[in-house]
Amino acid sequence: GAHLRLVVRKARYRLDLFEGEALLKVYPIALGPRPWGAKQRQGDARTPEGEYRLIPHHESPNFGTCFYVCYPGPRDAQRGYFAGWIDRRSWREILLAGSRRELPPWNTRLGGLILVHGTRERDLRGLTAKNWTNGCIAMENADLLELLGAFSTRDRPILRIQP
Repeated sequence: GAHLRLVVRKARYRLDLFEGEALLKVYPIALGPRPWGAKQRQGDARTPEGEYRLIPHHESPNFGTCFYVCYPGPRDAQRGYFAGWIDRRSWREILLAGSRRELPPWNTRLGGLILVHGTRERDLRGLTAKNWTNGCIAMENADLLELLGAFSTRDRPILRIQP
């Protein structure tokens, strides 16, 4: 997993898996009801844009094993602080989580709990037929399991999310 990188292209509803510059696989995705524009605040149902570290094999009570997207990141925290949405303490906590490669706080006004997930019922299909998440990135269950298999629990790959 060390040489693998992931790119979400929101406008094309796809997640691309690269090894170096070589495109290995293209996966279809679904997003939230307001996919255009970057996530700004809690509850806006948007998917963040930018570069984020992923934590593979995260256990979600709602979606089972998935990838945790480390949003908000340092740039989001800086923007949020200067916009008056978060305080200095929250800004520092987000920066510290980023430097430690850990989960950032998700309970600030910037929002959080962004996942790359399928469903707990792994035999369900058609998950990318329409937008249905609250800002997360949904994949078909078989695709998600295949992608998770490329990473260990210690890997922290980068996901670039593009408009």
